[in-house]
Amino acid sequence: MRSAQSVNLLEAGQVSKLTGVTTRQLRYWAALRPALILPSHTTPGGLSRYSEGDVRRIRAVQALLKAGLSLQRIRQLDLAPIEDLEEAAD
Repeated sequence: MRSAQSVNLLEAGQVSKLTGVTTRQLRYWAALRPALILPSHTTPGGLSRYSEGDVRRIRAVQALLKAGLSLQRIRQLDLAPIEDLEEAAD
């Protein structure tokens, strides 16, 4: 994992504004076992910091939820190919 200074990391509130996913949902998704979304970095004070890749994964989860998949089913999926497609589209 890279240090917070070497990459542009977003606070949970910023991610919430970008994606429409509440900070409470982000914490819930991180608490699931296995976790649905984990922040790329956590500060010494325990604050979550998210990378661009994390945001892409959150958006992929949103799309799958909108398509009718359950959180349990989404957690079983490998979302890496979806993230790769989103990167290619940018």
